[in-house]
Amino acid sequence: MQTIQSVNSSSLATAPQASRVFFSKEELQEAVARFREPAAILRHQSGAIGVALGGGTYAETDTLATLPALYPEWLGDRSFCEVHGVRFPYVTGAMANGIATTELVIAMARAEMLGFFGAAGLAYPRVEAALEELLREIAPGQA
Repeated sequence: MQTIQSVNSSSLATAPQASRVFFSKEELQEAVARFREPAAILRHQSGAIGVALGGGTYAETDTLATLPALYPEWLGDRSFCEVHGVRFPYVTGAMANGIATTELVIAMARAEMLGFFGAAGLAYPRVEAALEELLREIAPGQA
């Protein structure tokens, strides 16, 4: 993909609600991070590919694709979230030997996702220590 920095992206928007078009590598990285906004993939008359967030039309460009806003909460089966009391339908972990660390399980709980600490094969004192850490670090209602 060709990216350019010389396109004056603010001059391309022709509709009042239109945002600027992102063309440079740094701008494209910023646009990707804003996946919760609808986007249009555009080709400038120079051949550069850019991304515009929000609605509107853009001078000197052709629309290659449009993408709706994407919320991670919308992915997966909502009943999974309801049953497991999580916001996001994502799971991570391991079945044995503590490969998925307590830190991973804690981070998942804080992010409102499901994490597993695989205790199979661990000595009882290690399992007990892991459970104590999880209970101490994860707030009630997060576990």
